[in-house]
Amino acid sequence: MAYLSPGGANRSAADAHRLAERGMRHIETALKRQDDSFTGELEKAIDAFKRSLAIQPDNPTVFYHYGFACFMMLDVVEETGQRIEMADEAIRRFKQLMVIEEDQHLMDLLGGVLFRRGTLADSPEERLKYFEDSIDHLQRLLACEPEDEELRGKTWVSLALCHAHRAVNSSPDAKRAGFLTAVDCFEKGIELDGLDLSMRYNYANALMDVGKWTDDPGEKMQWFERSLEVHRDSVTQLDVINDPMIEVVSDEVMTAIQTGTAEDFRYNYACLLSLMGQPDRAIGVLREIIAENPQRVADVINDPDFESLHESSDYQELIADGTT
Repeated sequence: MAYLSPGGANRSAADAHRLAERGMRHIETALKRQDDSFTGELEKAIDAFKRSLAIQPDNPTVFYHYGFACFMMLDVVEETGQRIEMADEAIRRFKQLMVIEEDQHLMDLLGGVLFRRGTLADSPEERLKYFEDSIDHLQRLLACEPEDEELRGKTWVSLALCHAHRAVNSSPDAKRAGFLTAVDCFEKGIELDGLDLSMRYNYANALMDVGKWTDDPGEKMQWFERSLEVHRDSVTQLDVINDPMIEVVSDEVMTAIQTGTAEDFRYNYACLLSLMGQPDRAIGVLREIIAENPQRVADVINDPDFESLHESSDYQELIADGTT
């Protein structure tokens, strides 16, 4: 015969509560210190939450903090299997909470962790599944019209990244439309939340990818130019494009474009435009360079990359103005 001690159920609930509070203290410590102890504190938090749920398996507060701790672990663990385990646990706990209440902050977290899980998947099909699930939750969040403008901007950017990654893993006939959607989402996010460095890089890559999947040479060049205006380093993507416009560009020019000062970049970009048969754009860039540094006129005159411009009246006027 089994005997129950008085108050046993209450003590179990109290133990679960103490473990949950211990886990939350470990998260608080990790966030406060932000040092070498960060990972260890998160691991202690996760252990406490697991033990709490083993006693009281239906505590929404623990679902949230357990999922949040697992989500944060994605930034510190390196082994792929462990990262997948952390992402899956966070998804599981956040989805349990979504059944209880569709909170906007929770939609944001769930959309984010689903995206991260997609980047860890092996096959394109599996990646697409997670990216599409992430897109669904982020769109539901935007449909709630959050009052927080920063959250709306952040959500549009997250949505842009999902669409861009989905396009990468889509069939060729769906890629251009996917990248166009990503560009549109980036622009909505920028309008609300500005353009930081990481967003600038991703936005430029999306513009470049639209260009890669555009057939018309003139329109293709316009997308490339927009990308380069946003982030100069996106030019490094040009050497992987199988296009007749790019074949005329020598390895030396490509290397020069990708390195050097801001002025060097603009000068070599003008070389690239000239070689691609874009004289008006090339002259426009040269005009800016010479206005800032008239000594570059001699370089332009003696550079064989600009031979195609010599018959242009705009080029001749530019050189004449620069030498007087």
